[in-house]
Amino acid sequence: MKSLILAGAVALAAPAYAQGAAAVAPPVSVPPAAPAAPEAISRASLQQTDKDRFAEMDSNKDGFVTAAELGAAAGPERAAQIVGSLDSNKDGKVSLAELDAMMLGMFDKADSNRDGMVTAQEQAAARRAN
Repeated sequence: MKSLILAGAVALAAPAYAQGAAAVAPPVSVPPAAPAAPEAISRASLQQTDKDRFAEMDSNKDGFVTAAELGAAAGPERAAQIVGSLDSNKDGKVSLAELDAMMLGMFDKADSNRDGMVTAQEQAAARRAN
């Protein structure tokens, strides 16, 4: 379940990343380098990233992301699964508050020393625990 939710959060970001990557795609013979993972992620930076990605996916700017808006990035069936897993009030759409609640809940579980930062080591430990 948590991997499905995390996949949903990643799907919210995928179109923006894909658009940027397509503009500077390397030649086919050279594999792209993976982006370097940050040393640590703060709670505030996670919230800002969620807000920015959410705004990109909310194509009609109504304050919600629907399966239709996610469909282009994830495909219709996968988009419906993602929305279903993030939609805590079961109204058929995801609000920024619903996305934040899920992402910050995962952040708080991973932040084992409660310093407001999640390090690469804490991320790895959280993945092993799930």
